[in-house]
Amino acid sequence: MRCGSPFLVVLTLHSFARHVTEDPGDPCDAVGICQCQSQCSINGFWMADGHPNCNLSLDGNPADVMDADGSAEFQAALAANEAQGICDLLQCKLDCLQHCRVQLQSVVEQCENIRSLVPTCGVDCAAQTSSRELAVCLVGQLRGICKAEDFSSLFNVALSNFESVDVYLVFPDTSCKQDVALFKEAASIFHHNDLRTFPLCQRDELTPAELDFEDWFQNHEWWAKHWHAKGYGGNNQTAALRRLMLANKHVTACAKEVSSRATDYRFVSRLRPDVEWV
Repeated sequence: MRCGSPFLVVLTLHSFARHVTEDPGDPCDAVGICQCQSQCSINGFWMADGHPNCNLSLDGNPADVMDADGSAEFQAALAANEAQGICDLLQCKLDCLQHCRVQLQSVVEQCENIRSLVPTCGVDCAAQTSSRELAVCLVGQLRGICKAEDFSSLFNVALSNFESVDVYLVFPDTSCKQDVALFKEAASIFHHNDLRTFPLCQRDELTPAELDFEDWFQNHEWWAKHWHAKGYGGNNQTAALRRLMLANKHVTACAKEVSSRATDYRFVSRLRPDVEWV
């Protein structure tokens, strides 16, 4: 974990929140379902540990895209505590079928029947297609965030006045599992309103085409050199530009995820996790 002092930010959320008017997009995206399911935790088994290959996905079924060892671990996690496993799987399915709204409606209709078999399951079936107040894209590394208490200002200042909040955790895949666990621990301590979390682990790498653009931008554009000459790029120009490109990729991934969901949001915002709100 990257410990230290977080940035100090004095802002009101409405200064950068915006009203959502995006087109809901295509009704079904099997690869999107699969990628979403790889961010799920079933009885403590992190689906991404099963190395799912979403290129093999036809219907988004996680068992179909895991290797034999991963699939066996997945089944073992379900069996370890069947009731909780059913609850976790139901929540995962409801979340990820936001990418396939035709199927989502039928699952929502079945949800209450399934939940009645597991009285301890806290899944809110109706919430999957309802309106909510705020979606937050929490994008970036947890610099200065070492323990759950370091998130206190985010919950007590930035999010405290919103009754329903969905937080999309857009973290680098190298630390995503640990970062998501830390955020959820903080949420259990500090947030007392209706809050849901959706992990969106992202690779910290550029595609070959993006690397070509990076090279072209850095070496051939006079204004890029001028931008760096003013000190915005730091001493390592390549690293600074790459950080900017990765950050924009991660924000774009979150925006696409939010706009693809059946939930209607009043506001969408992008926040950094490594700031202190006052």
